[in-house]
Amino acid sequence: MQAGGASGDEIARQLGISTATLYNWRNRYGAMDVNEAKELKRLRDENDKLKRLVAGTRHEPNGRRVTRPTRSRPSHQASKNASASSRSYLSPRGSEQP
Repeated sequence: MQAGGASGDEIARQLGISTATLYNWRNRYGAMDVNEAKELKRLRDENDKLKRLVAGTRHEPNGRRVTRPTRSRPSHQASKNASASSRSYLSPRGSEQP
């Protein structure tokens, strides 16, 4: 990773990362060649896709979540048709109508 004898601090500065991050990357990926790194990325992407699938949050290619249809709910008209007697418990005492 060291190009032209530059120190780790100089390389980290050029990449815009901390020296600690550079050394962590070097320890994790330093022994890999390019093909191994590409294979690792492909496997991680596939693993993420499978995790989302198992979790039940499949996504379409455009990034939007696929949702299940919702159950139908009672219409507003049905609640209007409720009898007044069923709502009498909501009125203050003494104001009930016979």
